[in-house]
Amino acid sequence: LERSSLLQFTMGWEASLNEAKKGHRPRLKNWSRDGFASSRAGDFEALASRAARSEETSRCKVARESATSLSPEAFVAKYEQTATPVLITGVVDEAEWPAVRRWTPERLKEDFRDRRFKVGEDDDGYTIRVTMRNFTKYIEHQIDDSPLYIFDSTFDDDYSAKRLLDDYTVPKYFPTNPDQEDRDFKRKEAQAAQQQQQ
Repeated sequence: LERSSLLQFTMGWEASLNEAKKGHRPRLKNWSRDGFASSRAGDFEALASRAARSEETSRCKVARESATSLSPEAFVAKYEQTATPVLITGVVDEAEWPAVRRWTPERLKEDFRDRRFKVGEDDDGYTIRVTMRNFTKYIEHQIDDSPLYIFDSTFDDDYSAKRLLDDYTVPKYFPTNPDQEDRDFKRKEAQAAQQQQQ
C-alpha cells in the first residue's frame, strides 16, 4: 500500500482530503487564503464578462473556429504550420464523447467508489491517492484557491478505470497522438477477438 492508504481507509472524506493536501503541498497552510473560489469568485466572473465584451478591442486576438466547419487539413495549413494559436469550439459535441453524459460526480462516485486515483505526489515522490467517493465529496465542497485534481496516468493498467479511456477520443486535429493510436489498436484487437469468439 502507498504511504497514506491505510489512514485514508479509516477517515471521513474531509480528513482524507486534508491528509492528501498536506502531503501534496506541506508548506501551504491555508488552501483558500486568497478566496479565489469563494469570496473572489465574483471578481473572476466580472473579469470574464468584461473580456467577452471587449473581445473586439483586445490587443491579443486569438482566432476562434468551430469543429463542425474546420477540417483537419485546414487546421494544419492555417494554424499548425504557422504556429498560430486558435480556440476550436464544439470539439466535444462533434465527437459525441460519452464522457459528457457519464462523467457526472454522481456517476463517477457510483462507478469508481473505492478506486483510488492519483491527486499528487509528496516531497519524496510518493503517489498520493484518494478514493473517488472522497474526491467527489471534495469537489462538491472545496473552496481551495488551487484545488486538487485527478491526473492519474495508470488507467490503462487498471481494468475498472480503463473504461474511462473509452469515453473520449483525441480530437481529429491530432491524428498522430501515440496514446490514441495505441488505444484504437487495442480496441480493434479486442473487438476482433470478441467477434472470433461469437
